[in-house]
Amino acid sequence: MSRPGLILKLSSPDQSGIVAKIATYVAGHNGNLIEFAQFSDQLGSKFFARLEIQTQDLNVEVQDFIAGFDRLGELAFPPTAIPNENCDAGDQDRTLFK
Repeated sequence: MSRPGLILKLSSPDQSGIVAKIATYVAGHNGNLIEFAQFSDQLGSKFFARLEIQTQDLNVEVQDFIAGFDRLGELAFPPTAIPNENCDAGDQDRTLFK
């Protein structure tokens, strides 16, 4: 059974507070983090994550929610967002930061 949501993949320079920023942003828009897998590459100083967000109770339109992730990335890292359409969880991925 499909549920409204997004699957996001991201990579960025590793720094403290990335997970907190993501979780705060999602919770602030009534999103629900269903899954959150992460790891840091210590040699390359990179952070990687894959998360699934349930979007049925968002307090903004899904496209605005996605755009907000782009803005969140621009505040912390140089912008290199590659947008995809919103999707049912499991159908597509979206890379936010490189």
